[in-house]
Amino acid sequence: MYNQPVADAGQDRSICLGDTTTLLGSGGVAYAWSPSSSLSDAFAASTKAFPTQTTTYTLTVYSADNCQAIDDAVVTVLPLPLVNAGADQTICQGDPAYLNATGADQYQWQSNPSLTATNVADPVAMTAYTQTYYVTGTDAAGCQNTDDVTVTVITPFKVEVNDNMQVCQGEHVQLNATGGASYTWSPANSLDNPFVASPFASPTESTTYTVLASDGICFQDSASVSVTVNILPEAYAGEDKMVLAGEIVELGYFDNTAQFSWSPSEGLSCPDCAVTEAQPDVTTTYVLTV
Repeated sequence: MYNQPVADAGQDRSICLGDTTTLLGSGGVAYAWSPSSSLSDAFAASTKAFPTQTTTYTLTVYSADNCQAIDDAVVTVLPLPLVNAGADQTICQGDPAYLNATGADQYQWQSNPSLTATNVADPVAMTAYTQTYYVTGTDAAGCQNTDDVTVTVITPFKVEVNDNMQVCQGEHVQLNATGGASYTWSPANSLDNPFVASPFASPTESTTYTVLASDGICFQDSASVSVTVNILPEAYAGEDKMVLAGEIVELGYFDNTAQFSWSPSEGLSCPDCAVTEAQPDVTTTYVLTV
C-alpha cells in the first residue's frame, strides 16, 4: 500500500518589487517548484523566490514510493511608490532651496546638515555650495523607492579688466573684461559698443572707464580701467625756402624733448635731429616726423 503525500507550499504572501521571499514546502521527500526561472533552487523544499510580477508557484511533492501531491503559493509583487524628489533647482548663494518630495506616504531624506528636517516631504535646504539631496519614500504597503534632486548654487564672481593704458591723441585702444556673462561700460560716448566684453575706446581726453558685469541671474561686480590720452607733439619743419643748387640750408627748430626723423635723409647733416642742414641739388620736399 502506497502512502499519499500531503503537499504544502506555504502561505500566500506579498513582496515589494525587487525584494525576495523564501518559499518553504513540506509533505514529501522530494520537491519540484514551477515556474523555476525566478527561483534559486527549483528542487529544494526551501527556495528563494525573486519574481518581478505576481506569480503562482506550484509545488509538486513526492513520497518515498514516488506518489505525488500538488499545492500552490501565490507571491504578489507590489509596485514601488513613484517617489519624485522634485526638479533640480538653481539658487543664488545665501537663498534657500525649497524641496518637495511626492509619490509616497512617508519620507526620509539622507542626513545633511543643510536641511531643516529629514523626515518630512518638504524640507528647506540652506546650502552655500552645489549639493545633491537623496530621499527615500515609503508607501502604505511598506514598499520603498528613492530619488534625488540637485541644488546648484551660483556664487559671487569677480570681474577682471586689463591694466591701465596710454594712447596717442586720435588713436584707439581695446578694453577687456572677463568673469561675467554680460557687460555695460561707461562712459559710453567714446566706445564703439558699450555692451560687449571688449569694446574699442577712442577717447579725446584721459578717461576712466567702468564696467558693470552681471552673471545674468544673481550677482554683479564692477571694475575700472584708465586710458591716458597723450597729446600729439608739435611738428614744425620751418618755412619753405628757396636756395641755389648746392647751397646749405638749415631745416627745423630747436627742441630736445622729442624724437625726430627727417625724410628723405640723404644729404642731411643729422637726419634724427630737431635742426639739420640740407644741401639739395634739386627742389626737394623734406618731411619731419616728431
